[in-house]
Amino acid sequence: MESSSKFVAFIIRYYIILPHFKDSMYIVKMYNNDGGVLELIYKLTVIFFLLFRELPNKFHSNEKKIKYEFNNSLGILFKTYYGPITIEDILSSWEYAFENQLIPKNKKGFILDYRDSNLNIKINEYTAISDFYKKHIEIFGNYKIAVISENPRDIVVPILVETKDDGYISRPFSTLEAAINWVLS
Repeated sequence: MESSSKFVAFIIRYYIILPHFKDSMYIVKMYNNDGGVLELIYKLTVIFFLLFRELPNKFHSNEKKIKYEFNNSLGILFKTYYGPITIEDILSSWEYAFENQLIPKNKKGFILDYRDSNLNIKINEYTAISDFYKKHIEIFGNYKIAVISENPRDIVVPILVETKDDGYISRPFSTLEAAINWVLS
């Protein structure tokens, strides 16, 4: 019984920092062999999911996978992505930036740097990005959004997003210098 209560504490302690609910369920299934404890842990996991479903996104979202930096002298917001990136990461990271007022009013444009990441996005999901920019035209309207990627596979998504530009301007680049020059031009 003592080991079971330690295991419950493990689930409670580590569930909150896991990025997705399904990960905590995977741990329960993987490490638990006692049917009675499984039911208790399952119920606790469901309760924690219902209570803290917003919380994992806050911890996971953008502190480790995305870095925001506003360069005052250039007037550019740099948003750098790390590791595997999904469409949810892209959209939720913008929401995070809005909620935490990370986008200054005196911006001249945006540089989104994907050189240290890889996009795990299906080709047909690219419209979610352009739709998001249009939905938040008060933030992106009439501003340039430069997207940097050195990976030929990852550059396809920004090229497709550029075809849907409406009220904002986006363009893919392979170097930081070219992206900065374009945003400031």
